[in-house]
Amino acid sequence: MAKLYVCGEALIDFVPCRAENGDRAFQPKTGGSPYNAARAARLAGADVSFVGALSTDLFGEQLEAELTEAGVDCSRALKSDDPTTLAFVDISTGSPRYAFFNNGTATRHTTPPAGLITPNPLDILDVGSISLIDEPGATNIANYCKAMAGKMRISIDPNARPEMTKDKTGWQSRIEGILAISTIIKISDEDLDYMYPGLPAADFASQSLSDTTELVVVTMGGDGAHAFTNSGSSKVAPPVIEVADTVGAGDALMGAMLAWLLENCGHADKPIRSLNSDELERLLQFSTTGAAVNCTRIGAAPPTKAEIQNWLSN
Repeated sequence: MAKLYVCGEALIDFVPCRAENGDRAFQPKTGGSPYNAARAARLAGADVSFVGALSTDLFGEQLEAELTEAGVDCSRALKSDDPTTLAFVDISTGSPRYAFFNNGTATRHTTPPAGLITPNPLDILDVGSISLIDEPGATNIANYCKAMAGKMRISIDPNARPEMTKDKTGWQSRIEGILAISTIIKISDEDLDYMYPGLPAADFASQSLSDTTELVVVTMGGDGAHAFTNSGSSKVAPPVIEVADTVGAGDALMGAMLAWLLENCGHADKPIRSLNSDELERLLQFSTTGAAVNCTRIGAAPPTKAEIQNWLSN
């Protein structure tokens, strides 16, 4: 079976809560977009290795322990004595807002070495989010993607963080370089508007699909997602749920989507580019359901494959 390799940040989200005396407080939770996607993909049935940086500090140990508990292989993770990235989350406005502390961290100094992965053409290397903002790690990861392009499938979720991005021009150039060599592009409507104001999802997909890029998925929060290949397109609304919070929803969708692709397009006779509209609908139903179930829980808490299938059968 084809495998998924995830390279990007593993961090601690400090999520708001109330202390016993009623004071406002923050509770540490493992997180990071690629980290969450790795857990989500493994729980959804994929064979997953985390190849991003993990600090040797107490937070790094917690991050590794929870990945391992979920079944993610951490034997190739890049161990570092630099500290773990920290992020404080505010959900008072409905959509999560973050304050990141990333200076001098393991993520910021990520340096994937040659030989980290023995590539298989059907395997997927997934990257994205804040690990592609701060130097030198951002360029190191981008260069590693370029080195692996053509040897395995590349997947990206930019997951833009405008509040962190001091050099938008440099960031966008770096992201566009990875988009151009990616087999799979997942991008939110907010990220799309940040990069290309006013560009419709269908036009972005039309411009992106190529001999290299086989699938484009544009997510739209509570309105679902739209998927495109050169063989078809589909738009799916998510299940109706009672939302607990939306932290990790996009990552849960990404992980479920990658797991579905590895299961259904993990062999040479079924390329991703061949997915037709009906197949894309099934992909999106599985993926958006994964995100929806995550949103019924507090924090990033992606569902198992069995949980997603149970929701789909009801």
